[in-house]
Amino acid sequence: MKNIITILALISILIAGCSSTGTHDILEKSGKGIDCTSHYNKEKIISLWGEPSSYESNDSEFGKDERYEYNGNLITFEKGGILSGFDVENTDFTVIWGGVSMRVGDDISTLQNIQNATIQNTHDGYFKVWIGDEFIGVSSSGGKISTITYSYSN
Repeated sequence: MKNIITILALISILIAGCSSTGTHDILEKSGKGIDCTSHYNKEKIISLWGEPSSYESNDSEFGKDERYEYNGNLITFEKGGILSGFDVENTDFTVIWGGVSMRVGDDISTLQNIQNATIQNTHDGYFKVWIGDEFIGVSSSGGKISTITYSYSN
């Protein structure tokens, strides 16, 4: 019984962290999105976004860890299919954070529209956009978004 309670608590923490963004999808390509509360496998990712430029898979004690690259954008999954991070460096992907869709090339002022966010300007055009305990990193150049990163903090 104690193990079941522990597992349910861990699942609740994962869902609460990601759902604090106030949105279901967090990353989209061609209008097809993924979120950080669902499990994904290679077949599902390929059915959503097509064949990646490169793919890597490693088994760990917690399950399969996968790394997909799409035209220079990196998306990682761990623990058997949970989104663990991404680095978006071009307009192929849309990131949805706090109810706001943003892409590389958008005006950095887009960050001001994110709901329930705390924005921390850390240095030289790099921003941490916090919602609860989770954040995305946004780099900018010339007033435009140049990269968007996410890493699940477990």
